[in-house]
Amino acid sequence: MLPSTSREIRVLIVSADQSAEFLLRALRLHGALRYRVVGLIAESNAWHATSIAGVPVLGSIEQTSAL
Repeated sequence: MLPSTSREIRVLIVSADQSAEFLLRALRLHGALRYRVVGLIAESNAWHATSIAGVPVLGSIEQTSAL
């Protein structure tokens, strides 16, 4: 796991499509929100081992208990 500073809140986004990319861009534009996206959770395994805007897709919704 990546270290966290007291200023940031680490989050996962449950999406790996255009909506995830849109949300990533919005969060990065508004740095004052303090959210740091550490990973994405996809609806299916098709996205596993890829990344969107430099953020890794960690697995599918079915695999979340193993994360």
